[in-house]
Amino acid sequence: MKIKNNDSLVDELVNFTNSIEPKPNFIIISINVYNVIENSIQHSERVSSEISFPHKIGYLVGFEVYIDIHLPSDRIVVSWNKQSMRDSKIESILSNIDVLSDIEIDIF
Repeated sequence: MKIKNNDSLVDELVNFTNSIEPKPNFIIISINVYNVIENSIQHSERVSSEISFPHKIGYLVGFEVYIDIHLPSDRIVVSWNKQSMRDSKIESILSNIDVLSDIEIDIF
């Protein structure tokens, strides 16, 4: 998926993820994407001065948001927690459906 208009980035992300079943649990964003959407993020408390990456920075429309300095500058990764991924693998074995995998979104 490609998003071209940074003004509607959050809306586009919500519309895109609403069409996915099961709904993703978290997103990983680059620093450049963070700079665009930082006012929309409900920041969590910063407990530790030690930061590892990806680093949880808060919540955005129901997603946990992580920032990763190693992610390309125009990229968002949408993903699921371990339990959802595990359930998907079991379902794919039993029902011969596709396994969930990370979705990479490029911002232009």
